[in-house]
Amino acid sequence: MIIYTKKCLACHDKALWKTIKNFCKVHNLPLEERRVSINNEWAKEAASYEIDLPFAVHGKTALSLNEDLEGIL
Repeated sequence: MIIYTKKCLACHDKALWKTIKNFCKVHNLPLEERRVSINNEWAKEAASYEIDLPFAVHGKTALSLNEDLEGIL
């Protein structure tokens, strides 16, 4: 799972970051955080999904961390 953020998600929302990390660990999913503010390529990738930050991508599906992801965690 890839998490696209503007700033460090662990610094912004520690509870959400802990939940995501635990979910990935339980389901044996690799986890990577990509802060678009520090990498232009990641910013371009994030823009291609046409969803507001922060969001997660699993496979080809993008999920809002504020809305969609709550339903699966």
